[in-house]
Amino acid sequence: MLDANKHLFEQLNEKQAETLIAEGVISGGMTVKVRAAFRAAAMTGKPVAAASVFDPMLPNKLASGQLPGTTFTLE
Repeated sequence: MLDANKHLFEQLNEKQAETLIAEGVISGGMTVKVRAAFRAAAMTGKPVAAASVFDPMLPNKLASGQLPGTTFTLE
């Protein structure tokens, strides 16, 4: 998830995300994806990570146990 200046949000909580949606920073199809990430986090009780499949370091991050991209938390 990127901010208005295209910088990565490493972590977002639901309140922050809803503010970004209201401001138009998160819009369109990303709104649905972000809200789905929070639903999944609520259902599992665990943080949910979303990352770009185009990140060349994605396999290495996953293999080392890192949560790549943006982590969506309930706190």
